[in-house]
Amino acid sequence: MDMDNRPDPVVEPVYPLGFRRHFEDQGNTPHNTSEMRDLILKQARGRSVMSFDVFDTLLLRTDVPEAERFLEISHEMRARLPEDLIAELGLAEITAQDILMVRIEAFRFTYRTGRRIEGCVEGALDDLLAQIARMLDPGGRFTDRLVPLLRAAELAVEAASLHPNQAVLQAIEAFRNNGGRVILISDMYMRGGDIRALIDMLAPGTMAQVERLWSSADEIVSKRSGKIFSRIEAELGEPAEAFVHFGDALPGDFVRPRECGWAAGHLPVPRKAIARRKERLQRFVLAQAELGWDVRSWAKI
Repeated sequence: MDMDNRPDPVVEPVYPLGFRRHFEDQGNTPHNTSEMRDLILKQARGRSVMSFDVFDTLLLRTDVPEAERFLEISHEMRARLPEDLIAELGLAEITAQDILMVRIEAFRFTYRTGRRIEGCVEGALDDLLAQIARMLDPGGRFTDRLVPLLRAAELAVEAASLHPNQAVLQAIEAFRNNGGRVILISDMYMRGGDIRALIDMLAPGTMAQVERLWSSADEIVSKRSGKIFSRIEAELGEPAEAFVHFGDALPGDFVRPRECGWAAGHLPVPRKAIARRKERLQRFVLAQAELGWDVRSWAKI
């Protein structure tokens, strides 16, 4: 496969909070954590609502790219299928690779058929898992057993690929102690309940300090469309100038909120981490090509 023709992901970090050197080395030292916390709090001065993205912001990912994580989830789903269901459904020969292929088709289906609001569409893990269950069990006899097993596999792999961002946790606690309101906004196919479950697993007690969590899987409108911000203002009864948002995605977490009148700070994924994810993604793409499957249309970092 000619990898030279494969476009690289567009990564254009900006550093409005002066975080560049911290994010180059991932800010993992206690000194960097405290300094990053203080920079976040400085940016939040004069604002009554502090908002954070979840994935790669509140919860930091490992260097495993999304595509490889999907394969890990498929392995975990296969491992959790009970022997009686495998025998009943004739799934003895099914592999993790088969489940990955089913997952991708189910993912595409949920986005094609998902409801649209204001021109926006978003997939949902519930729909994805239900579709995978239908493909494994066309008769639908065991859907009630399969979906919880598939969800548990999904959340287990997600939890293993994440760890809490201590600088953000400390900033949340300090802001709350000073009377501020804290919210979370995620552009993600997981509904709010599943995101909350992951946060509870990895950062116990955090959700007690969070007033509200919005997920695009629930709302359909998103940060990247810019259409969720006015909804949040209306629900919380706060004007745009009361908010400051932090996240890793340049369009959705920095450009769009600023266009909507919010303050925003960009907390980009470290360049070194992006480079490692890209290297692993390239190996994944080549490995899949050797199996006869061109995954470049969906494989992401």
